[in-house]
Amino acid sequence: MERDTFDKWEIAELFGFGIKVVERDLTEMRKHDEFSNYVYNPSKKRVCIELVGYKKFLRYKDSLRKKKL
Repeated sequence: MERDTFDKWEIAELFGFGIKVVERDLTEMRKHDEFSNYVYNPSKKRVCIELVGYKKFLRYKDSLRKKKL
């Protein structure tokens, strides 16, 4: 069975990002209506991120960057 949710440390490891980069992304995802459903906190200290949603968010950020160029 393949996992579809990960914590922020696992996301950082999967993509080779620093933990602060992932935390910044999660803050932005929570504020954006399209991506807020992909991040949830089942308890005060835990955060779960759906991998599909994080990938969509990265593609969205990439498209914004390309539009600025």
